[in-house]
Amino acid sequence: MSKRKKPKRQYQLIAFKAFEDTDQDILDWWEGIEEGQRSDTIRELIREHLTGRSGRQHPLRKSDPRLDVLPVTELAKVRDDTTWIREALNDIPAYLERIVQQAVVLQPVARSPAEAASIQVDPALTAQDTARREARVRRTLW
Repeated sequence: MSKRKKPKRQYQLIAFKAFEDTDQDILDWWEGIEEGQRSDTIRELIREHLTGRSGRQHPLRKSDPRLDVLPVTELAKVRDDTTWIREALNDIPAYLERIVQQAVVLQPVARSPAEAASIQVDPALTAQDTARREARVRRTLW
């Protein structure tokens, strides 16, 4: 009875250099991970970054808040929201100016006596009320 050997998984080695003078925080973090967990931790961090989701935290990452990673999608959303707010704040003066200009354009125009006479008046008004209103409209400065 011979045991079949399980075929070995194919892999590629991914490596990078961490310099002691500029990357000491990364080296300290790396040394703090148990040797059997290092590859899993790196895979998890890369997948979180690629998918933009926040997975479960590695127990060693909880101890150092500098090592918590904010997903890329959240950073992009914050950037987009900040850009929108900045543009909206920059547009407010022009928007208010347009509103004021529209208000000026929409103001009623003073009518000539001939135009005022051609306007139909509510028949419920007496002749005296009609004359008083027309006189008030003529005196009004728009």
